[in-house]
Amino acid sequence: MTCWIDKDGQRASPSSILSDKFFGGGAVRWAFTAAPSLGLPPHLIAFVLLIEDKRFPTHIGVDPIGMVRAFAGNIRGRMRQGGSTIPQQLANVRRISGSGIILRRNLRYKGLQVANGIRYTLSRTKVALLVEYLGSIYWGRNYYGLERASMGYFGVSAKDLTPCQSFFLAERIANPNRFSPQRIRNLVSRPAIAALLQGEPSNRTDVEKIYREQLTLDGEGKR
Repeated sequence: MTCWIDKDGQRASPSSILSDKFFGGGAVRWAFTAAPSLGLPPHLIAFVLLIEDKRFPTHIGVDPIGMVRAFAGNIRGRMRQGGSTIPQQLANVRRISGSGIILRRNLRYKGLQVANGIRYTLSRTKVALLVEYLGSIYWGRNYYGLERASMGYFGVSAKDLTPCQSFFLAERIANPNRFSPQRIRNLVSRPAIAALLQGEPSNRTDVEKIYREQLTLDGEGKR
């Protein structure tokens, strides 16, 4: 049985973690609620939301807080694509990339993202959005779709992924072919992610082992 650890280092049940804002609030709670409908491990869904779009359960396709942060980064000359929600990313895959149109990451690009993100959210349930998203995006090594990525990297179906394997895949989404040790350290230090990874004592070591194994195959970590 999974041993969950609360923020004080004590044993805790999943329900107590989900009720604590310290552990990611709505994103983690929604992940555990939606897991049966998705047929996926709740920790996988939680990692994807916490890393990519933690306000996914409540926004309408646009995250105002994320947009403000991305705008501030853009002013400082550091913004690439920050602030994109899961619906916006899905719209990019379906509409922008699929049409062969290459748009510069400027105000027109962001405006199109916002409009498509809202439209996609209003035309689908959140569960349907996430299913389509996970089945469409690129995960590295020419793997498109979660199931192919899970089988390709680990030889198991996505429904059988461990917490460490789930973290690896969720972390790959933003930069599938790039490896940043600092980014990984920053992510695993986040309270909600750390809590999910502390389900077993060996999980931190297992995460490091997975990266060593996967990102050295065929020079993956150098691409």
